[in-house]
Amino acid sequence: MFLAAQQFAAKPQLFVFAFLFILVAFGFNGFGASVTKYSSATTRSLSEQTRTVVIWFFFLAYPGFGQETFEILKLAGFVLIISGVLFFNEILVFDGC
Repeated sequence: MFLAAQQFAAKPQLFVFAFLFILVAFGFNGFGASVTKYSSATTRSLSEQTRTVVIWFFFLAYPGFGQETFEILKLAGFVLIISGVLFFNEILVFDGC
């Protein structure tokens, strides 16, 4: 905690970014609760996965920003996660599964 206070004192813009992060997190969770209330938890779960795709595409589009590289294994893992969410929420149903 003391180290964070030192960093905030050394660079005041960090405090602004931390405050903005808190506001964004508050808004994101509030909108997520609204989606769950008015739609379903399935919709919220799929929107969470959409957020992951958007962030990944952003970092792939701007390679110097996060040093993200495309790897087929990452894509395969993401497809596995999405298919698991779809199976768990019974959106994809196969006979015998």
